[in-house]
Amino acid sequence: FADPNSPRDEASARAFMKGFWGGAGGGCASGVDQLPINGGLVGRRAGRLFRDTYDEVDLQRGCHPPSLHALSSMLSLDNADVRAEMAQWTRVYQKQLSLMDEVLGCCNTSLCSDAGKGVPVEVDRPCTLFELPVTLNPNITWRAVGGPIGVASAMAEKFVMQYCEGLEAGWGLVEEQVVELLSLLEVPFFKAGCNDVTSRNLGSELLAQVARELTMGDESTANVSGPGLSFYFGHDTNIEFLRRMLGLSWLSDGWWPNL
Repeated sequence: FADPNSPRDEASARAFMKGFWGGAGGGCASGVDQLPINGGLVGRRAGRLFRDTYDEVDLQRGCHPPSLHALSSMLSLDNADVRAEMAQWTRVYQKQLSLMDEVLGCCNTSLCSDAGKGVPVEVDRPCTLFELPVTLNPNITWRAVGGPIGVASAMAEKFVMQYCEGLEAGWGLVEEQVVELLSLLEVPFFKAGCNDVTSRNLGSELLAQVARELTMGDESTANVSGPGLSFYFGHDTNIEFLRRMLGLSWLSDGWWPNL
């Protein structure tokens, strides 16, 4: 199974199957390119399994992202002064943000907090990550917190993909620095973006699909045989939705928890 709206996911599925069944040179792998992806899933169902944002069906059913007030409460923010409390995150992650600011040489002056507000800005210098305005966006599952942590965490993901592909990460970052920068995902992705409400709303159909396949052939479905193996190729958001609903946690050697 793969996200039909993502050619990258479908290509990954076929490449994995070729490797899993003996490589591209004949044998079981020779017909992999003709194997159906998402076989048995009718209509738009495959796309809904892997969605990471609310669609019109969700909205018609009354499934909405949490309100700004509700998400602020989930993050233990004082709703009377949310922006000031969010700004404290830049102090918590000062080490990681300083490293990312140095790597990126961020940012264009027009992006900074004071630009366009009648406050003088030094136009002869770029502003820093720390000067970007902080925002909270409950409908963006992969980056619900914007500003310094939002920008830095997005780039941290790109750097880890470079590193895992054997490329130079972030113009010369070493492994320890790449791993350190991934801690920036905790607030915008794990806590805010994939919050409990959104994980249930957007992840329940995928969880139900997995549960059906796991229980095929048990006493309740004795006459229905399930697949021997099932592979799902989606997004990090899909994994996080399932992780939160199942209450799972893991630690891979050398990485932050749940990565």
